[in-house]
Amino acid sequence: MKRFLLLVLLAIVPMLNAAQNTDADFGAVAEEFIKGYLNARPLLATRLGFHEYDGRADDFSRLALDAESQRLRRFEDRLRKFEPEELNARNRIDLRILQAAIANELFEFQDVHKFERNHMTYAHCADLNIYIARNFAPLEDRVRSLIAIESQISNILIAGKTNLEAVLPKPHVELAIQIARGSADFLRKDMVTAV
Repeated sequence: MKRFLLLVLLAIVPMLNAAQNTDADFGAVAEEFIKGYLNARPLLATRLGFHEYDGRADDFSRLALDAESQRLRRFEDRLRKFEPEELNARNRIDLRILQAAIANELFEFQDVHKFERNHMTYAHCADLNIYIARNFAPLEDRVRSLIAIESQISNILIAGKTNLEAVLPKPHVELAIQIARGSADFLRKDMVTAV
C-alpha cells in the first residue's frame, strides 16, 4: 500500500509542477502583453491610473501602428498555445479576456481601419482634462505632463493627416471637429482657470 501511495505521489507531483509552470508562463506572457499594450497607449494608461506614462502621447505614426498590429498578432499566437484546461480557474478567465481584447484590437486595425477612417481617434488625444480634473499628483507635475503632451499634438495631427483616407463620413468629421474645438477650449479657458 505504501508503495502504491508513493507511486501515485510520484505521478502527481510532476503534473502539479507542470500546471504551476503553465500558470507562471501564462502570467509572464499576460504581464508582458499588458505592459506593451499600455506602452502603445500611454494616454489610456494615465486614465487608468498608471502614472509612469504621464506626459506621453500615443504614437500614431504608420511605423508605430504597424508595429502594434504585428505585436497583437504575435500575442494572439502566443496565447493560442495555452490550453485553458491546463490553467487554474482565474488564468482561464484571464486568457479568454486577453484573447477577446486582442481580437477586438485586431478587428479595429484590420476590419474597421479606425486609424484610416475615424478622425475621432486623433481628436480624443487632445482631451487632456484628466491632468486637471484628477488630483493624482502635485499640480505642477500634472501641468508639466500636460505641456509635454501638448508639445506632441502636432505630431498626432500630422500622423492623422497621413493615415486618414481622403474621403470620410461627414458625421465622423463633424464630431471630430467638435471634440477638437472642445479640447482647445478646455486648454484655452478651463485649464487656465484651474491652474
